[in-house]
Amino acid sequence: QTCPYPAFVTVDMYMGAYMKLSLITKINIGFAIALSILITIGVFSYRHIKSLTEDSYKVERTHLVLMKLEDTFSSINDIENGVRGYLLSGRNHYLEPYRSAIATIELKVKSIIALTADNPNQQRSLDTLVPLIAKKIAIMNEMLELRKNEGFDAALQLLLTDKGKMIMDSILRVIDNMRQEENTLLVQRTEREKRRTKTMIFTIATGKSLAFIFIILSLIVINRDIIRRKQAEKNLRDS
Repeated sequence: QTCPYPAFVTVDMYMGAYMKLSLITKINIGFAIALSILITIGVFSYRHIKSLTEDSYKVERTHLVLMKLEDTFSSINDIENGVRGYLLSGRNHYLEPYRSAIATIELKVKSIIALTADNPNQQRSLDTLVPLIAKKIAIMNEMLELRKNEGFDAALQLLLTDKGKMIMDSILRVIDNMRQEENTLLVQRTEREKRRTKTMIFTIATGKSLAFIFIILSLIVINRDIIRRKQAEKNLRDS
């Protein structure tokens, strides 16, 4: 008659074969399986730790891009405010923020280009942003030269054309789009990092628990085998 539970028959067959093995063989099998589980966990953990390291680097890089965008926009504001302060007062100390920003803004933009090299969307935005920044600096320099050489009224006429304002508005729109892109990436990367961390913790805990349970079960089976052997030897002596 066919057994309605073939899986139990298969398990019973394997257990029967296992019980017929020698004690040393059982010990070796038990610890070999436990070791295999631990090695598998180790390989899995290594891969996940590597992925987590990459995710952490990407999250950190996203924060850095956001910071560089803020620094760049702040430098553009410093350029504009410095020139406007000089335009109104004619005093050179108003140009200190301007000079400082001019000296560093190129490096800040290059840093953003390098940090977003793997992001085509951000690279396209930078293709728009870099010329706009150059135009803004050119207008501010032109205004500065007019104020120095031709006086306040000449510089004021250029200021009233609103060319600088329109370029500034365009710069702000591009930077806002780049901020939005980075914030979206930040949310995605942070969530992925959390998921991978949870998966790794669960897998390691489950794997170690399985290895521990298997070792305990192996010890129980081996201990029963030893007791049965001793009992058999005692019965043999008694007979």
